[in-house]
Parts: sequence; C-alpha cells; structure tokens
Amino acid sequence: MNRKNAYIVGIALLCSISAIADGDTKTKSKINERQTSAVSTVTSEELEKNSTPNPYNTLYGLLPGLSVLQQTGWTDNAKLIVRGRGSLNGAEPLIIVDGFPRPLEYLNVAEIESVSVLKDGAATAVWGPRGANGVIVITTKRGKEAKMSIDVNYRFGMGLPINQPKFVDAYTYAQAKNEALLLDGLQPQYTNAHLEAFRNGSNRDLYADTDWLNEGLRNQSYNNQADFTFQGGGKRLRYFTMLSYKNDYGILNSAYTDYSDRYNAQMKKYSLNFRMNLDVELTSTTMAKLTMLGMLYERKRPNTAEDKIFTGLYKTPSAAFPVRTSNGYWGSNTVYNDNPIARIADVGYYKENQRMLQADLRIIQNLSVITKGLSAEMAVSYDNSATYQETGSKNFLYEINSSVLNPETGEYQVNTERFGDDKALTVDNKDLADQYIRANLEAKVAYDRTFGKHTFIASGLYRQESLTPTGKAQSRYRQYITATAGYSYDNRYLLDVVVNHSGTSVLPKGDRFRTYPAVSAGWVLSNESFMESVSFIDLLKLRASWGRSGYDGFDYYLDRQYWVGGAGFVTNDAGGTLSGLKEGRLAISDMSCEISDKYNVGLDTRLFKNLTFTADYFMDRRRNILVDGANMVSSALGIEVAKTFMGAVDTKGFELALNWNGEKKDFSYHAGANLSYVKTKIVENGEGYKPYSYLSAKGYPVGQIFGLEAIGYFRDAEDIAKSPTQTFSDVRPGDIKYKDQNNDQKIDDNDRVAIGHSSTIPKLYYGINLGFEYKGFGVDMLFQGVGGYSKMLNVANVYWPLRNNTNISTWYMDDNIRWTEETKDIANLPRLTTLNTSNNFQNSTQWLVNGSYLKLRNLNVYYNLPQQWIKKAKMEACQVFVRANNVFSLDHVKYSNCEDLSVNYPDMLSVYFGFICISLSLSACDFLDLEEATDITKEGAYAYDFNNVNKLVAYVYSFLPQDFGVMGGGALREAATDNAVFTWSNSKIYDIYENAWGPLNTIDDVWGNSYTAIRSANSFLENYSLEKLEYFKWNEDYEENLRRAKRYVYEVHALRAFYFFELCKRYGDIPLLTRTYTIEEINSVEKAKFADVIDFIVKECDDVAPRLPITQDAPGTTVPESEWNDYGLGETGRVTRGMVMALKSRALLYAASKLHNPEGDKGKWEKAATAAYAIVKENWYSLPNIDDDPLYDARGGHDVLKSKQLIFVKRNGNTSSFEGYNLPIGFEGGNSGNTPTQNLVDAFEMADGTTFDWNNPEHVQNMYVNGEGKHTRDPRLYTTVLHNGAVFMKNAIETFVGGKNAYPIEGASLTGYYLRKYMNETVSLSPAKPISQPHHFVIFRYAEILLNYAEAMNEWQGPDYTDGTHPISAREALNQIRFAANMPSVTEQGEAFTQRIRSERRVELAFEDHRFWDIRRWKIGEVVKNIYGVTIQKVADGFLYTKSKVQERKWEDKMYLYPISQEEVFKNSNLKQNTGW
Repeated sequence: MNRKNAYIVGIALLCSISAIADGDTKTKSKINERQTSAVSTVTSEELEKNSTPNPYNTLYGLLPGLSVLQQTGWTDNAKLIVRGRGSLNGAEPLIIVDGFPRPLEYLNVAEIESVSVLKDGAATAVWGPRGANGVIVITTKRGKEAKMSIDVNYRFGMGLPINQPKFVDAYTYAQAKNEALLLDGLQPQYTNAHLEAFRNGSNRDLYADTDWLNEGLRNQSYNNQADFTFQGGGKRLRYFTMLSYKNDYGILNSAYTDYSDRYNAQMKKYSLNFRMNLDVELTSTTMAKLTMLGMLYERKRPNTAEDKIFTGLYKTPSAAFPVRTSNGYWGSNTVYNDNPIARIADVGYYKENQRMLQADLRIIQNLSVITKGLSAEMAVSYDNSATYQETGSKNFLYEINSSVLNPETGEYQVNTERFGDDKALTVDNKDLADQYIRANLEAKVAYDRTFGKHTFIASGLYRQESLTPTGKAQSRYRQYITATAGYSYDNRYLLDVVVNHSGTSVLPKGDRFRTYPAVSAGWVLSNESFMESVSFIDLLKLRASWGRSGYDGFDYYLDRQYWVGGAGFVTNDAGGTLSGLKEGRLAISDMSCEISDKYNVGLDTRLFKNLTFTADYFMDRRRNILVDGANMVSSALGIEVAKTFMGAVDTKGFELALNWNGEKKDFSYHAGANLSYVKTKIVENGEGYKPYSYLSAKGYPVGQIFGLEAIGYFRDAEDIAKSPTQTFSDVRPGDIKYKDQNNDQKIDDNDRVAIGHSSTIPKLYYGINLGFEYKGFGVDMLFQGVGGYSKMLNVANVYWPLRNNTNISTWYMDDNIRWTEETKDIANLPRLTTLNTSNNFQNSTQWLVNGSYLKLRNLNVYYNLPQQWIKKAKMEACQVFVRANNVFSLDHVKYSNCEDLSVNYPDMLSVYFGFICISLSLSACDFLDLEEATDITKEGAYAYDFNNVNKLVAYVYSFLPQDFGVMGGGALREAATDNAVFTWSNSKIYDIYENAWGPLNTIDDVWGNSYTAIRSANSFLENYSLEKLEYFKWNEDYEENLRRAKRYVYEVHALRAFYFFELCKRYGDIPLLTRTYTIEEINSVEKAKFADVIDFIVKECDDVAPRLPITQDAPGTTVPESEWNDYGLGETGRVTRGMVMALKSRALLYAASKLHNPEGDKGKWEKAATAAYAIVKENWYSLPNIDDDPLYDARGGHDVLKSKQLIFVKRNGNTSSFEGYNLPIGFEGGNSGNTPTQNLVDAFEMADGTTFDWNNPEHVQNMYVNGEGKHTRDPRLYTTVLHNGAVFMKNAIETFVGGKNAYPIEGASLTGYYLRKYMNETVSLSPAKPISQPHHFVIFRYAEILLNYAEAMNEWQGPDYTDGTHPISAREALNQIRFAANMPSVTEQGEAFTQRIRSERRVELAFEDHRFWDIRRWKIGEVVKNIYGVTIQKVADGFLYTKSKVQERKWEDKMYLYPISQEEVFKNSNLKQNTGW
C-alpha cells in the first residue's frame, strides 16, 4: 500500500473509532453466538438508507469480504467479488434468494430483509459445486403477527453525468491534427485559411464545430419509484405484499430521441413488480410458506447498440461535419460515412419486454410427536422468465460537403453528395428472444435438541436444481445430498460438520458426483467461568474452519471430441470453393470440477453492549482450475489441445469489522468501518514456457498488469539510432522509449514486465459508515474505497487520441504536456500522431494509473415528521428524505470512472427526493443426464455422407502454402534474399536482416501449422472407409461421388508428403509422424533424419502417382471410359499425378544439394534427374512463349490458370491485399512493400544474352530501354519488375529522385524498383470503387521441372551428357526455358554453365518462393549480405543511374536451417535444437 492509500485508510478508521463515545443503547449489529463459520450480514435497516433502483448498488462497503466494483453500463450491474476471486475463470458468487438460486437485480431494495455473505468453506460447502466463489444469501421480508401496516414509499430521482471527458473544439482539433501530421513527416491537412474558417464559423458545412457529447446528451436523466407495501397477519396467516413501479428515462438528448413522430428513441426502463409472501399455519404442527414474485419489465433504446452510441459521440471530431447541413440533411464526410446523432435519432428503436414469475412453496412439518426436536421440510420452486424483442429499423439520408478544386477557374468550390435513404420505419416483432426456466426440489429432515448442557443439531438434505435456458447445451442440472451435524457444550464449545455429495450435469455420465466436506469449531471464551469478572466483554468467541467447495461453470461436452467446420480450398478454375471439416479440440480425459479448500480463523467480540468487532484470517487454496493446455503440449500434435484442470491459485488475507451505536437523549449516532485485505497468487495457469522469468504470471496476483517500462521519449533521430529497435512500429522523435529488459537490443513482447497491481482485484477494500439523528433530523454517510489497485489509461479518444481519424480530449491538449520540439524536456505525454502507431499505444507505465480511490457512495439526509403532525392522518411514521449516490470521489483518474474506464453510458451522480409513510389499518430417469449436442462426432464425420468426407479432405487441402506475405506485415520470403527488400522496418523480416531471430523469436514458423495438416491427413487415413459410403449407393449421384471418394486417399497421401517436405526443407531433421498421436505421446517423439523423411516422401509419391489422374479436367464425351482414370471431375485445384511427380522431383533435388549432400554423392543427383525427366517425357506440360503464356497476363485472375505449363496451383478467391502491400507509393493505397533489388535486376541479361555490366556505358545508358523506347533486357525483367519509366495501371513509374514514386516520399522504394509479378492491374484500392481479383499462387510449374532436370544432370554428368534414360542434356533443358523467354541459347561449360543454371533459375522463378530455399540448399548465404539499389537522377538528356548499397545484412551459417521454437524444445526434450541456434 502506498503512502496516500495508507493515509486515506488511516484517517477513515480513525474517524470511525473516534465516533465511539459513551452510550447505553443496544447494538444494531448482532453476532450469532452459535455460528462457527465466517458469515457477514447486513439488514434492511441499513440497505433502505439507499434509494438506488438496483440492489447491487446498495452493497458498496457494507460487508467485510465482499468487494463491490462499479460498472457504468446502462444495463450493467456492479461486479461482486467474495474474498478476492481465487479462480482464473468465473468470479461471480452464487446468489441465493429465499433459499434458491435466483438473480439479484430483479429485487426491490424495499423487499429485502437481509443480505448475508457466506465466505469460508464451512459456510459454502452446502452449495458444493457452486460455492467456491462465495455465496450471497438474500432473504425477503415476510409477514408478522400484527395489525396490517401499509407503507407508501415514493421517490423522484435525477442522474447527473460526472467524470465526462471534454473534447477540443474544431479550431484546436485542426491545429492538433496539423501538429500530428508534421510530426509524422506528412503535410498538414489544414491551411491558415481553413483554421480561420474553423475559428470564425464562416462555413459550418465545410468547417464544422460540433460538440457531439453536448448534442447527444442532456444534462440529467430522470427516474421514479413508488412502492406500496402491506404487512401483517394473525396467528394462522401472515403476509407481506408489495406492489412496486419503477421507471428510468435515460441521458440521451430528447431533442433527438423525440425526432420521429412514430417512435421515441430515448433509453428507458420500466418495471412493475408484485410480491406476495404468505406464511400459513395449516395445523399446529404444519406450516406452509408461499413466496411469489411477478415482474413486467421493458427496456428500450435507439436501434444502435449502447457501446456504439457512445463510441460515435466520443470518436467523432468536432471539425468532422455538422449535425445537420445548411440544406437540412444529416451531416457526414467520406471518412465516417455516418453521423452519431442520426444513429440516435433516425435509425429506429430496439425494445425488450421481459415477463418473469418466481414462485416457491415450502412445507415445514414438526415431527416432535415422533421424537422431540425432529422436523421435516419439503420445498419446490418454479421460475420462468421470457424476453420478447421488437425492433424498429430504418436508415437515414446524409449529406457530404467537400471542397473541390475547379480546374477551369483554379478556385475551390463546394461539392455536395447525398447518400443513404430515408425510407419508412420497418417494425420486426421477433417474438421470443430469450427464455429460461428454473425448477428446484428440496427435501430436508432436521433434528435440534438440548440435553442439559449438550445441544445436538443434525440435518439431511436432498436438493435438485434445473436451469433450462434457450440455446444449445446451456441447461444445468445439479443434485445435492447433504448431511450436517452440530454439537454445543454449555454454549462454550461448538462443533459443526458438513458433508455434501453433489452431482453436476456438466461432468461425464458415471462420474458426476463429488464430495465437499467441511468442519468448523468455536470456543466462546466469554462463557467461561474465568471471564465472569470481565464485565465489559459481552462476547468473546474464537472460530476456526476448513471446508471444500467447487465451481462447475464451464462448458458442456469438454470430455467429447467433435468434427467442426474448417478452412477449405478453391477447387476449380472458376473459383468454386469447398468448405472444410476438421477434428475439433481434443476431449478432456480427466474431467473434474474446480476445487476450493478454504481455511479460516476468526474472532467475534462485543464490548460495552454497543461495540462489536470481528476479525478473520483466511486462506483459499484453489486447484483443478480449467486452463488452456496448449502451451504444455508440443504443437506437433497437430490439433487443438484439450483444456486441462491444472490451474492453481492461492489466496490469503484478513478482514476487520468494527461497529458502534450510541444514544444520548434525543441524539443517537452510529459509526462503523470494515476492511478487507486480500492477496492472490497464481501457482499454475498453463502458460508453459517463458523465455524470461519476468514474463511469467506465476507468483503474481490474478489480474496483474503486464506492460512495458517507459523510460522517456526519443529526442531525435540520433537517439532512435542509438536505442534498441522498437519492433511494434516505426518510431519518430517524441515516441515513447522503453526499457530493454533482456538487453537483446530490441523492444518486443519479451520486454513486458509486471507493472502496478492487479486491474481486477484490489488488495484493499474498505467501507466507512457514519451517521447521527437528532430530534428526527438525521444524516447517514457511507464511504467506500480501495487500495493496491491499478488501471490503464487506454480509452481511445480520451487518452489515446487521433488514431485512425479519431478525436482528442482536453486531457491530452490542456491538462498534460505532450511532446513537441519545444517541450521535449518537460513532456509527460508522447507526441501527437495520426498513425496507428502501436509503439506508443501499448500497455506500459506511460499509461499506468493508481486505481485507488475513496468515494462517498451514499448520502442520506432525512427528517422524521413529529408524531403530532402525522397522527391526524393515522400514520405511524413519515419520513422525507434527500439521498445521493456517487457524491464525490478522491481518485487519480480524470474524465472517467476510476473503476470502469470504458466508453459507455456516463458515470452518474444520482440524487433522490422522496418520502416514506407507514400507517396501521384498524381491522425418474437420471436427473443429471443432458444430451443437447448436435455437433458431428468422429463416426458421423466419416460415415454421415459424401459431403462430410469432401469437407474432411478439403480441410487437408486448406494448408497448402503460398507466399503472398508470410514474413509479417506483407513481407515475402523473397525479401529475405538478395532479390528484394521490404520497405517497412517494422516487419519481422528485419529480424532476419539483423540476425535477430532465433528460438525465442521465430519467423515463418510453420511447425504447428504443418503438423496440424499432417494430423488431419493421418486422421483421415486412419478412419476413412469406402465401405461406409455404401449406405448411400441408392443416391442418384452415388457413382460419381464414389469415383471421387476413391481418389481421396491418394490425394491425402500426396498432401501429407508435401507438408512433410515443407517441414524438412526448413528444419532438416523432423519428427516423422505417420499416425495420430496422443497428448501423452507427443511430448516425447524424436526426430527422423532428413534423408529418411525424403525417402518416405519419395515412397509416398511412387505409391500414389499411378492412382491419380493426369488432369483433374472432366473427361468429356469424347474420352473412352477406359481412359477415365487419367481424368478428374472438373475440380482442377486437386492433386494430380504431375503434382506428385513434381514433389518427388523437388524433394530429390533438395536432397542432392550441398546442404544435405555435403559428400557430393553423384547418385543423388542421378535420382533427381531421373525424377524430373519422368515428367518431361510424358509431354503433359509445355512452355508457351512468354508473349503468349497466360501466366504473364496483366489482368491476372483466373486467366493465368490457362497456362499450359502449370502443374499445381494454390487457388484463391478475390482479394486486393497483395496490391495493398506492394503497389508503389504514390498510387492510391500503395505501400511499396516488397521491392526488387539491383542485385536481382543485374541478373537479368541484356536482350542479346550478354551479362549486364555496370562498367559498360552502353549497358548503363540503355538500362531498361534504348533511345527508341524498345526493351533492352531479358523480357522476363518486365514481367517481374517495375522500373523507372515502366507503365503500370496507365501511370508511368517515377523512381528518380523527386519523382512521384520516389524519395523523399516516406515509404518510397529503397531500391528504386517496385514489384510487378503477381500484381493485377485491374485491382482498385479506391474506397469509393474497390475492385478485387483472384490471386493464385504457383506451387509447381513446368519451367521448374526443366530447371530441376538441368541442374541435376549438370551436377551428375555435366552440361551435354545424355543416355537412353536421359535423352536430353542439361543444356537442352535450360535452353528450352530461354527460348520460351525469347533469349539466346547458352554455350558456357563447367562452373560457368553451373552459374548460368542458377542465374536462369533466379530470374525465371523470381518471387515464386524459390530463391530463399535455393540460397540455403546451395549454401551461398553470403550473397544476402550486401543489398543494392539504384539512385536515379533526372538530367537534361535523360537519367543518370548509380548503383548504391541500400542494406548490409547479417548472415551466419546456422541460418541454413530454421531454429525450432524454444517453446517446442521445452515441451519435448527429444527435439534437439538445430546447430548454432
């Protein structure tokens, strides 16, 4: 606890204790002398001092051990926590109303007799699997044997918004936006003329100044409540009846909620409650107790969700647009295309009507006729709540005004456009939207008898609960068999025992019951003879207890595995997509309930008749907490891991409560204080491996905040250069600088440490209750506070401004000092930025705030009218009052509720005026079984129908790889080679450049994903059976489906082999998992040698190739049935014979290469050549001329699939994200992305076949085109690279210095080039008219096969060798490719020929995900060190080209293989890390 918190608590307790004075009245707070468990109780006398309509809000600070935390939502209840939430899951305690589980929020405060909190194990064990989080027991009022009393209670209330943010005016906003843009390195948005227009208001259509909060909200809300209570009765019948009406009219501006003639959109609540509690003595030994509550409830709001209403008011800048334009339309702009006021006024309404009945009947039978002290009870309850929903929907018409330059006049003019529509309201009555039925049955036998000094109490209880809500697998059934026994000797020595054997329907059949025992004892010292002389001690009792309870609030069927929907794949050239079916999460094999062992030691004291004091020390040892198990199991398992009951949390703390009541003549007073201290510690949370101990949440409290440690702001570019790399985003001067916790010279997630305290559970929670009354006038005050509590100032617009065209508050602009060049030495906030700068907006100490507070929760000022005034009206008593909630708060948070920092319904100070008048009248199956599962089981997945089988295979296909930006932020693997540079340094690919990747920072880590694919394949191969499909042989399409299904096994074999290759080309030796593994097995699997994996892949390919079609095209009518096996059924995206043979070719080529064949075994090259030629000789594929090949069609899309050289392609749907990443800067939406290097461009020969030479002036002068504008280089350059002067999307590329796509524009290419390959010229990134196109990724094509063959033949026997098995030479194969590209043949020999093969492979397959792997298998990693671009100066007669180094990268030979994630090595010690990592 910090000094300020200690000061606040100390003063509060001192005030309470100082209120204790001489007095001789009876205490209002009673202690149950027989009780041995920890229970705190508050009665109606205290609760009714508060006029809040929500009973949750009466509990702040009243009960030690119960923390009540405010939430500000219109429909949100306060959060209740008993003794610190020992769980990692649900925190809410169980609510019991009149003996049965029921909601609290539907009760009226005036009908509550008492609220008790059951806190220790002895008290909560009776609720078994529901008691772990504590139990709150509410007892409602009942009749009394007295004349009927009639209470009339009315109050009128107002809610006044407090802690509201203030947003800047339009002029200030425009200045802030300009400042942010300049600091971002961009041009200001607003000119001086614009600023002046904002200031003088000359044209509000264009230069608005709208206070959206002021427009959207009114100054106060209103509410009313009237309660009519009748209580009394005689010996046989006693009754308590209450009729209550409540309404609450919200805070939205009525000028807009009353906008429509057809409906009112104000946020409103209405409720009408009727309670009747009857006690009827049927006979002298039989009592019947009937309890009934009926409720009609309506809630209404605009047809805009609550959070969206207030988000719109918060985020829309004052300068954005007016509420209404001068033409009378709703205003908007092209950024928002919305209007937050119209979202309130003109979109319709949403209404919920709830109807609820709660009823129970309890029969109590005195059985003393059998034996004295014996009794029995039988109770039943039935609750039914149904909610009906009605929606009125409409759109609104809005107008956008913008300033547009008239090219003819050179002047700006207003352009007006209107969007949306203003059609009539449509009402949709959705009938029943939600319902639940709750039924309970209870039977009890009790015995209570005293023999002299010995008192025995015992009971046996059977309870049965059912809750049936709408929705699948939501019902809950529970059974309790509970035995209790108690013994007291001479009211001095007390002992209680509880044994609860309870079952819950969420546990699997046959294992649903658990036992929850408890034992507690007490010693009443004040009844001992040696205490008789101590007269001021009225009661002194010691208590101790241990008990067990549980928590079963988790989902059904965790012990079952289902097959669920998964990703699919595009099956054909037309873009047809087949969805997938996959194994769902594994089943939990050891289902259990969360267990809470609670220990408690307590002291109860009453002194001087009026002073009560209780103290408790407690511990809660929580085990079997359900946590995610994935972090403990190797991802090679290939499936979502089951959750596990391994979580553990320890909680300990203490509670103190002190109360005094005094009276002197006409003056009475009371003072009380309670304090709870709780400390939670996470023992196990399933987090698994953490590379640094400070990253672990173990040992810290539940809800502990983790974040970065801010150590200032970057002063300048030099400061940035000298500091560790900030990986969250690019940084500029004024951005937050963080401490490098692990000294690895970069700031990332591994630098997060524990900061502050828990954000969910305060360590210290206290309440202070003070009051007095003098001659009928009285004041009551309830203070409540917390300490050891932290919050993050992360509310957008208020504390995090301007991001993504949002707002900025006065907190940022006026109340603090933001970083600028002038304030850099004194700033306490980072610079303004318009960018989504994730570096600044991280959880960090910059935004950490002390969450401690002291609040005046309730103030009650009242006057009891004198008896002589009210007698004539035949009233017993009458009180008028003024009450207030949330009167003030001493805290550290400005502009938000310090307990609930969110964009939501405003925090309210509530004021109530009212009166209370009291007058007297003058006259058989297993109950726990639940089967609501509709998901697909394994049996259903493999035997249900062809559709499921199709989906299972589709899911295996869905893992086919593609490199459209796998390295982070859109970076291609190619950008990690000497072929390209990624423009943006915040991409993870820069970790490769800087050798900053490794086992703790993996990149392109496909380990888990590939093994998921392999697991899916293994599961299919183990479970699929054609025999099961015979059930459908009478279906019309059976033969066609059967033909397709017969090939699925071979397709899946091929895909599994492919995924194994994807793994071994990255990691080398890998586990060769050819069956499904269990959790118990997977953490001990061992690696197979790379050569063994390749052998397996080759064997799989050889086995399945003959069984697969040559083409997946349908055979058509001209193909004889005898050749149908060579054809498919038109799903051209599926595996073919050629794909399998191409995989074998690639696998053997990699296996023969230097990385995996260091001894240079020629036999491996022969195998690779043979495998490649096996495809060549079939003549299934050909190389079209580059001018005719659809592969290079500028329109892209499905047309590329017509290329005759394609073997296997990953087909995709429409997207524009690739262009979004890679369009040149200067194009709409362009981000530069992956830019080709000069290293690559130099590899493209001159058109005559000579190597480009920078020392040849003619080459340099005709770099791309000659004086006549004709291409001078290898034609493939122009299909791969956009160079200076190239035309793309009808625009000439300008990469010369000062050009529209070049430096000094931020984000321009570092190399002087942009990417052409895979870019589709028909795509548009325009927000107004976006256009997407299919982007298909080539996995195998014929050019690669020829290159594989040429390389293998050359390495085996040289460039010109042929034989009967290999009738074409390496040179001939290479020249086929060159001829197709309109390039001359090669004539080199020896090493020169080898280099020509490698260069040809580089240019032909550029950006097709080959260069990255070729560098590794050839072991030529040094080539990536020096990366060059071109600097282009525009001169009078053309351009001046200079080769310039743009990057120096790091290379170590360990990078030839990927590192295995350290987390995987931690989980499985048999996975030895790759060399060097």
